[in-house]
Amino acid sequence: MPFEVEVTNRARENLKGLRKRDQQILYDAIAAHLVDEPDKPTRNRKHLEENSLAPWELRVGDFRVFYDVFEDQVLGWLVAPAKMMGSSQHSGFAMLAVTLAYFEPVGQFLEGKAGKSEAQFTLGMKAVFPAMAGADPILFSELYNQLRCGMFHRGITKGKVRVARGTMNQLVFLDPLRK
Repeated sequence: MPFEVEVTNRARENLKGLRKRDQQILYDAIAAHLVDEPDKPTRNRKHLEENSLAPWELRVGDFRVFYDVFEDQVLGWLVAPAKMMGSSQHSGFAMLAVTLAYFEPVGQFLEGKAGKSEAQFTLGMKAVFPAMAGADPILFSELYNQLRCGMFHRGITKGKVRVARGTMNQLVFLDPLRK
């Protein structure tokens, strides 16, 4: 399965300091070596034990590209536990909390650093659901404040949110008239 390579804003800034030719060499190497099995060690790609920059390194001549395989984190920390919870009859709110925990790290990953929680939650939602990218910013703000903050800080959704049990799926409603 080919991986999608995201070059973070921080990495782009670092690349700007290099000659154009070196930038192209690095971009070409990233495309050639990190699309297929970036988490498998090779002659030029290795897993680093204790590195504050990233857990993986790609050697390209005299250059080193430090990278992370985000899928490993997401699958191990969020998706696998969510699948285990899904078998429980009363796991809806726990599943909602785990789902909401997904978007902010996606935003952090895309920016290449931690930042303002709501902005990164929104960036992550837009990346996961591109069809929502043009939605009113108020929607993302309400989803963040009413759902994400409610679940993380109170253990329950806030007042504008109604969660209804459907026959197959849970439905979440935002009531714009409630506070």
